[in-house]
Amino acid sequence: MMMNKLKQLEVKKLIKELDFLSSDFDYKNELIFEADNNFIKNVNEFLENNIEIKKIFDRKINERLDKIILDKSYDDNKELPEIKENEEIFIKKDEKIKKIYREIVKKTHPDKVDDKKLNDIYIKASSYYEENDIIQIYSLCNELNIEYDLNESDTDLIKNKIENIKQRIKFIESTTTWKWYYTEDDGLKNEIVLNYIRSQIK
Repeated sequence: MMMNKLKQLEVKKLIKELDFLSSDFDYKNELIFEADNNFIKNVNEFLENNIEIKKIFDRKINERLDKIILDKSYDDNKELPEIKENEEIFIKKDEKIKKIYREIVKKTHPDKVDDKKLNDIYIKASSYYEENDIIQIYSLCNELNIEYDLNESDTDLIKNKIENIKQRIKFIESTTTWKWYYTEDDGLKNEIVLNYIRSQIK
């Protein structure tokens, strides 16, 4: 039985929220990557102007690197699981995703439809199908007005993904780099840099 209208609206809302959060995470992740470079540059400038602190900082960082190298050499000596040559891994696709994918193909395949937007959706659908990403397949169904059945585990999966991305965004926004980047006061920026250095030389 197809989802009732209220359930369908709830699912559309969840998928839109997931799409928005995914875009927000990608943006913030890229931003923090760029901001990290500027933050480290700021830290290095501070250290160059404070030679004694720089010596302590460098010594602590080198001690940590030595420990990582030692730990890694220990791990390298552990036996790794045997990998058989030419062993292939298949993602099992259930009938539900196959059926929905076929419906999308009917409306979007370049051999059937001469429409760039729809053909682009076909490319996306094929990629999601290969990745077994049922949620993104549902998202395309919403875009194409294709009806589909959704069980409780699918809804839970969407909610879990939403929660997971929220936690990842929350983590980005809690980082020292994020706080430093969004602080406009130069005095507070310097204080954040100093606190970061203190945390590294404890």
